[in-house]
Amino acid sequence: MVNGVLDTFIDESSDREQRNIFCVAAVLANEFIYKPLEEKWTERLNADGIDYFRASDCRSVHGAFEHLRKKCGSLEAAKKVADAVWFDLESLLLTSPWLGFSTGVIIPEYKAVWEASLEARRCYAKDPTVAAYHQTMYEVTRTVRKKAKGFQVMFVVDDSTYSDKIRDAFKGMKINHPTIGSSAKGCIPLNDKDTPALQMADLFASITKDLFLQAIKQGGKYMELGKWHNHIDRIGKLNAEAMLNSLRHTFNSPRFLKGTIARQHVPEPKITKGEKKRIRRALWKNNDPQEDINP
Repeated sequence: MVNGVLDTFIDESSDREQRNIFCVAAVLANEFIYKPLEEKWTERLNADGIDYFRASDCRSVHGAFEHLRKKCGSLEAAKKVADAVWFDLESLLLTSPWLGFSTGVIIPEYKAVWEASLEARRCYAKDPTVAAYHQTMYEVTRTVRKKAKGFQVMFVVDDSTYSDKIRDAFKGMKINHPTIGSSAKGCIPLNDKDTPALQMADLFASITKDLFLQAIKQGGKYMELGKWHNHIDRIGKLNAEAMLNSLRHTFNSPRFLKGTIARQHVPEPKITKGEKKRIRRALWKNNDPQEDINP
């Protein structure tokens, strides 16, 4: 029996030129939480004449923030106002009950595995978008099944980034995880300029991206979540170890031999059952990674 639908707003962020990290983050809340929060969010933006929020525009004082340059008389003064807006919006999120999820793809490791392994190219696209959205959607849906039994999840994404890649991620998650995927109702695009909850997801994606970058800079396996600790339900990284572990489990699955696992649609020779068994034996030799970087 379906008790209702929980909306999950999902967006992405990366470092410049996507060299180190690609991050997908999700904000999960029911409408009794995010609707009042959207009103407060809009009121705060209106106080400084800002039509909508985007993290990149806020930091660079462009887009909806660009008028602050003229209004404040200088870029330095405009940045102070933009920083204050950022701080206030963070405060709104921190004082509201919602759950956050994030997946960070370690780009250099992802590329290295993809380029070196034919097996990886069977399951991962060259672009990490599908993998990151797939994993984040899976974690959200699994959590809802455990903590909000009977509810389904509706994923809402920014229509400017919505693409076949995200549709493939959603469909692949439902195919590869049929039990958990049965609780995923759909995935729809909305205009982030008109949807404050998507702007919240954008801010959260930028925050978690910075957390990943800081962890990479410090060379540690664990991430310090700081003031976001109570809001983040699951945060994980997709690096070389995690990819190899996932491949090992995939190729060891009876569903792989039956051909019911979603794969990348790339032109390649048909794999025989003998080759499938060889791949499974080879990947079984890899050690399990430490996939979760939450302390």
